Amino acid sequence: EITCRFGYINQNKVGIIINNSDNLSDKALNMASHFTQLCSDREDIKCLILIQNGDAKINHQLLLGENGKSDKNGFSRLISSLAVCDTPRVTIITDHQNEDFNILSSKYFDSKLVFRWPGAGYKDLTAEECSGKLLDDGIIFPGETRKVLSKVIPCLKRNNVERREPVYRM
Repeated sequence: EITCRFGYINQNKVGIIINNSDNLSDKALNMASHFTQLCSDREDIKCLILIQNGDAKINHQLLLGENGKSDKNGFSRLISSLAVCDTPRVTIITDHQNEDFNILSSKYFDSKLVFRWPGAGYKDLTAEECSGKLLDDGIIFPGETRKVLSKVIPCLKRNNVERREPVYRM
């Protein structure tokens, strides 16, 4: 459902989170949360790259327990870990989005840069119209993604905020 990996782009070590499914389970969200914390704790990670493949949303059937109440907390853990993560984030939207809410959305996770591939529009807008309305920082071709990232990653700086632990509510 979700892939979390370390990699290198032009000798810069990066963390990458990719959703492989439109419905993300609690287990997948917990994994992304732990990976985000690893990226924040490691000083050698220059950037956290969030790649959105379609509409990443919570699988509500998996979130509801036997009593009909939500008993999973992967989404809240992911939100908390990204809120305190000082690693700069770049979002790449690769597929058309039809939903208002997307778990890996740049609106919620304060990405420094947001790029779209040419086919990655939003609702009834094309990718070009999204860029024209300043919903992102530009359109890049899939084959040019690595080249663009290798130019922008060295320009990103970590936030100089005091390190703090996420607060989890019971």
